[in-house]
Amino acid sequence: KEAPLKDKWNEVVADLNLEELKGNPIRNFDSTEQTIDKCIELAIAGSGYTVEIIDNITKRRTVRATDTNSLDLLTDIKETYLVEIKFDTILKKVYVYEKIGSDKGAYFMDSLNLRKLEVTGDSYEFFTKLIAYGATNQETGETLKVEVTNKEGKVQIVANDGEYCIIKKYNDEDITITNDKKCKIINSVKLGNINIAVSDDNNDGLYKVNDYYVYRGYDPNNYIEINNILFRIVKIDNSKNITIISNNKLIDKSWDTINNNYSLTRESNIGYYLNNNEDLKSLRTYENFVENEYYSYMYEDHNFDNNENYFQFGSVVSLININDYINASLDTSCKKNSFRNDLCGNGNWLKTDYDYFSIDKSSDSVYSISSDGKIYESETNIELGIRPIFTLKSNLVFYGDGTKENPYKIKEK
Repeated sequence: KEAPLKDKWNEVVADLNLEELKGNPIRNFDSTEQTIDKCIELAIAGSGYTVEIIDNITKRRTVRATDTNSLDLLTDIKETYLVEIKFDTILKKVYVYEKIGSDKGAYFMDSLNLRKLEVTGDSYEFFTKLIAYGATNQETGETLKVEVTNKEGKVQIVANDGEYCIIKKYNDEDITITNDKKCKIINSVKLGNINIAVSDDNNDGLYKVNDYYVYRGYDPNNYIEINNILFRIVKIDNSKNITIISNNKLIDKSWDTINNNYSLTRESNIGYYLNNNEDLKSLRTYENFVENEYYSYMYEDHNFDNNENYFQFGSVVSLININDYINASLDTSCKKNSFRNDLCGNGNWLKTDYDYFSIDKSSDSVYSISSDGKIYESETNIELGIRPIFTLKSNLVFYGDGTKENPYKIKEK
């Protein structure tokens, strides 16, 4: 925090670096009759911190707040649950104890222990703070994202590229902003209650394709945990429904050894597995999944731009489309020449170390994805990996930051 220059000695004033918690704004917080681990997970979501409960604390309490931040919320939670908290700012962990230390009988009296009263003044807690809430486009979910700083005595709204707008007038009713330089708009889309920035810089992230959004890159933060199974978000459609795929294959299975049918029917080997297997029952009946209209496309001459021929069916579970795999790649060469092109595996998180089936087909085979990233035709009688996809409702509340270590989770009602 400080490093004053001295004649002979260097003086350093250090403090815990809790700025990521302090700088994580929360407009509305509501944790009703939750255990402390659930409450803190929600309070620190998006800050990069995780929580570890050291003692067996089972009590349930309610914590509500508005226009706050993660650090202040942790103080409220500590007082509500009557616990003690320690921070590890290196590992970014919050440790919760029922009680730290032990009672050794020591006491404090002003006539015995207190020698002098001192009042120390500093300006650590004085700062200019402006929280900007902009209108959200209901069709696109796009909002203006800003950072607020104080530079040379002027309150400024700073865009992510360092350019800024100076506030010329401010009162209780409105804020008038005029451009000193052009401010950059950061588009975002809603994942339930969470705003996710839309990328345009060819790095891992969420990208807009036509009227929906897809995740691209080597390892974007699109992890989500459902029923203790790790999934990844494939896309968010224009109704804000969320398509997810299992992070790993669940089984190796042949497509159809009975009728040699290239369509995903309930009678085929793979269709029967997806719709009847007991291991998938808890997912098929999960209340936050919706029955969706899935499409199985038939492509002639490996032309994946031609999607006129398709088989449509309603189901809770399906497999991934080839175009969803293509759209997940950062390599633009994949789109131009996709079939048997290992460039499609470049910057593509859907590439794995095993082969697996898609739902699409040609006239006499099924399209599959190889471990080296290629799209190829496979026979129906060979066994390949099965990675089921599901569709989540659009009106869910999430917590977490989408990393593998802290995946998105659904806040159950």
